[in-house]
Amino acid sequence: MQPTQQAIPGSPKSQEKPQQAQVYELPKASEIAKLPTLGEGAFGVVRVDKEHGVAIKELHEGRFSKTEVEISRKAGELGVGPRVLASRGKFMAMEYLEGYESLENKGAPWDTLETTMRVLSQLSKLHLEGVSHQDLHKGNVMLSKGDEIRLIDFGEAEKSWELVASELFTDETDLDGQFIWPAKRDNPDSKLAQVHDEFTEEYQDTVFSQYPPGIIEKKLKSLVQRFYQEVGVPHE
Repeated sequence: MQPTQQAIPGSPKSQEKPQQAQVYELPKASEIAKLPTLGEGAFGVVRVDKEHGVAIKELHEGRFSKTEVEISRKAGELGVGPRVLASRGKFMAMEYLEGYESLENKGAPWDTLETTMRVLSQLSKLHLEGVSHQDLHKGNVMLSKGDEIRLIDFGEAEKSWELVASELFTDETDLDGQFIWPAKRDNPDSKLAQVHDEFTEEYQDTVFSQYPPGIIEKKLKSLVQRFYQEVGVPHE
């Protein structure tokens, strides 16, 4: 079935497979409020219209951010997160990841070398665009029945090579984003551990150097790019 030429309110153009939709017309706020809640966080509440395969995020008062919408769109285009179908005011409509569950809900291990490398395979697509997730934890890593990984919730994400490098190399295990460290601790002889140690030392030398901020930013960009090249992260 070919997509229709006009968007239908509350539904994607394609009536067969929402993932093929090019346009989605957001319903009225009153209609969105009636949809069942999928989840709620610090930035907003997510409701789901399962009939049309769409999740709609309503940002809390004062939490609207063009950056979140822009980065969410980029993540969807890269296959890292759900595709953004439409946005209006405090609402953002996204592809509903049917059949996916968070690692948290699945009770799946997060700190194994295999999982770490697979999360990195998605995270690297953002990092190599200069985007840092900044809120990476088990609740924001979605796993399908076929073991495909998607990342969600880009409310704290930012474009900054300094933040990308910090997300990879800051040695603070209490931070959500430092998911590499447990896997590295348990697999000290792995290539990931060896390469990560080497690049973390270079990262620390760079951030504590006396270079001007612009030079540091360029050096950190190069560091991130070389790290992913050296560690050989496979892309899904």
